[in-house]
Amino acid sequence: MILKRSVKKVRAMDKFSKEKREKLANTIIYFADHVSDLSKTKLLKLLYLLEEKYVEKYNLPFLDIEFEVWQAGPVNKDVFIELSGESLLLSGYIKKENNEDYEIIKSTKKFSDDEFSDNDIDMMDFIIKEFGKKTATELVEYTNRPGSAWYIVAKAKNGL
Repeated sequence: MILKRSVKKVRAMDKFSKEKREKLANTIIYFADHVSDLSKTKLLKLLYLLEEKYVEKYNLPFLDIEFEVWQAGPVNKDVFIELSGESLLLSGYIKKENNEDYEIIKSTKKFSDDEFSDNDIDMMDFIIKEFGKKTATELVEYTNRPGSAWYIVAKAKNGL
């Protein structure tokens, strides 16, 4: 079982170039530094919303990572795995601290804007302003609402 998890993590790392890994890690650092109570679910939803809103505005992906249709909404499987166990991809960038009810994502490294344009920073700030104070449950409800991009894809795939 441990070997299977390690193989999955190594495969996830293979999907990420150094630049893509840096941009993902620094995006998470930025969110961790600006959003209180950043849980795994909240972070996964903020990453999805960042990607969705960036594509809507610029017709380009922000991180260019795939999101799967899961019951609780869109999830990037690689980031989910990283946040659910021992981190390889994000090691040295973040840590998880226990809160009363769940783990909180905290940065362990200073944010670096090397991978970001002004538009990128503006969009991260927009996501934080619009969605950063919402709870994980509210974000799940938002991403899963009828008519949302996730809802349309989920309905087509799973017949919601």
